[in-house]
Amino acid sequence: MKKYFCIFGIMFIFLAGCSKDVSKISDMPEETNVLNIQNENAHKAYKSAMKKSNNNINHIDDNGVFQNPYAYYDIDEDGIDELIVNGGYFAYRVFTYQNGELIDLWSSKYGGNEIQIYPDRGVVFFSSGHMDYYTDTYIKIFESKVEKVAEKSGYVKHLSETKSRTENKYSVMGISVKKSKYVAYVKSLRKEKVVTHNQLEWRNK
Repeated sequence: MKKYFCIFGIMFIFLAGCSKDVSKISDMPEETNVLNIQNENAHKAYKSAMKKSNNNINHIDDNGVFQNPYAYYDIDEDGIDELIVNGGYFAYRVFTYQNGELIDLWSSKYGGNEIQIYPDRGVVFFSSGHMDYYTDTYIKIFESKVEKVAEKSGYVKHLSETKSRTENKYSVMGISVKKSKYVAYVKSLRKEKVVTHNQLEWRNK
C-alpha cells in the first residue's frame, strides 16, 4: 500500500509541475501579442511625429519621402523598438515610445559619422566631432532612461602654425578616470554582439 501511495504521490507532483509549465507556455503568446501591438503603436507614433514639420525630427521632401533615413531597433531589448534618425544637424537622434508618448533620448552633438549598438547591454556608441573638438560616447538605454556610461572627449590644441597637441579626458560611469580604465571598459564591451550603421534597416518612407 505504501508503495502505491508513493507512486501516486510522485505522479501527482509530476502532473502538477507539468500543469505549471503548460500555464507558462499558454501565457507567452498573449504577452507576445501585447508587445507586438505596443510596438506597432510605437512605429505609428514615430512616423506621425516625423511628418510634423514643427518638431524638427525629420522632414518630407517634394517626392513624399523623408529627407533623413530612419531605422527601428530594440536597443534595450524590452520588446519596443527605438527610433534612430540619421542626418540633419545631428548625425544621429534616438527616440523611444512609452505610455503613449514619444521620448527624445539622445542626440549626437556636433554631427558625427558612427553608431554602434550593443543590445546585450542596451548600450549605444556615438562618435562625433566639430572642428578641433571630438567625443566618443557610450550611453546605456533602459526604457525611457539614459545614462552616459563612458566617454572620451578631447580637442586639438594648436601650439603654432606647424605644431599641435591632442588633449583627451576620459570618464566611466560619470567618474573621471585614467585612459587605461576607459580602454578596459571599451575592450570588455567590444567582446559583445554589436550592430553597426550598415546592419540597420534604413528607410525613407
